[in-house]
Amino acid sequence: MPGTPWPPAVSVAAPIGVLIILLAPDSGYPGWMKVEQGVVGVLVAAVALLVNRRAVRQSCPKRGKLG
Repeated sequence: MPGTPWPPAVSVAAPIGVLIILLAPDSGYPGWMKVEQGVVGVLVAAVALLVNRRAVRQSCPKRGKLG
C-alpha cells in the first residue's frame, strides 16, 4: 500500500510477534501465559483489521489533505 503511514505496519506486526511466541518450542513461557498471549493476539488482530479498513482511513485524512 504505497502512501500509507507506518502505524498499520505496527498493528499487523504485533499479532505476528504474538504468533512467534506461541509457536516457539520450549520458549520457557508457562502455558497460561501462552493462552493469554493468544487471546491478546486475536484481539489485536481484530482491531488491526478494523482500523485499517479503507472507510476508517478515509475518515481520518492526513495533515495537508483537508483541502
